[in-house]
Amino acid sequence: MLKKSFLLGQIAFINTWPIYYGLKPEKCDPEIQIIAMPPSSLNTMLHNKEIDLSAISAAEYALHFQEYKLIPHLSISSCGEVGSVFWYSRIPFPELHGQKFLVTEDSLTSVWLSQILFQEMLGISPDFIPGKITMQALSDTDCKAFLSIGDQALRLQHQDRKSFPYCMDLGKAWYDLTQKPFVFGVWAIRKDSFQESPLLARKAVQMLYKSKEQGMQSLDILSHKAAQTLNLPYDACLYYFRHLKYDLDPLYIEGMKLFFHYLHEDALIPQQVEIEFLTLI
Repeated sequence: MLKKSFLLGQIAFINTWPIYYGLKPEKCDPEIQIIAMPPSSLNTMLHNKEIDLSAISAAEYALHFQEYKLIPHLSISSCGEVGSVFWYSRIPFPELHGQKFLVTEDSLTSVWLSQILFQEMLGISPDFIPGKITMQALSDTDCKAFLSIGDQALRLQHQDRKSFPYCMDLGKAWYDLTQKPFVFGVWAIRKDSFQESPLLARKAVQMLYKSKEQGMQSLDILSHKAAQTLNLPYDACLYYFRHLKYDLDPLYIEGMKLFFHYLHEDALIPQQVEIEFLTLI
């Protein structure tokens, strides 16, 4: 019987480039295979036992925390502005109660964060409509606002948005509300995968740590690449990478716990989340 490969999920968005910078498939352990997919696909694949370890959204961890252990020292977070998660609106945000608000299908974390922020900051509830954020969808004048994330949001910050003059960075909005950082994504391993392959699991984690160290030392190279990929100014890309946080220290864990508390309080998840980390020793 052939030994099963250990499958490591990789997100395609540029915000994870510093973590994966040093991961070259040809240099990986032959028993560790890298699977590159969109974030929402990786969430589903980890839950469905199709991969073993991956970057996942904070929302996915909250929904299925019993299945996972978090990888220490890895996250996609912000302490204030995140730079790639925005609301854009035709009208002032306090006027959006009951109005059509198009939300991306690619980030449940950002949708849930939006619900919390509107309720806690403004006491309102827009009519959230899931869908693809396309020019055709946004041409509908009944659509008063939309949520944009990732590479698309980065591009929009440098484009003409006359139809949607009001803009809000959700990382900043969360910090203004709570005075805490926000954790958008984490790295997690399935508990059963670790039980089956503890040595490969630890090897994969060490690969990620080494790759992250190389990536954080190469933000200049990554910024030039991002500028070419997204057709953005180099300085804007470098600013973006430098202001994202890729660690998961106690202050960020506090922010994540507060987010999970709001999710449970608002009945978005069925039970309180218990955070459990992988022990690397």
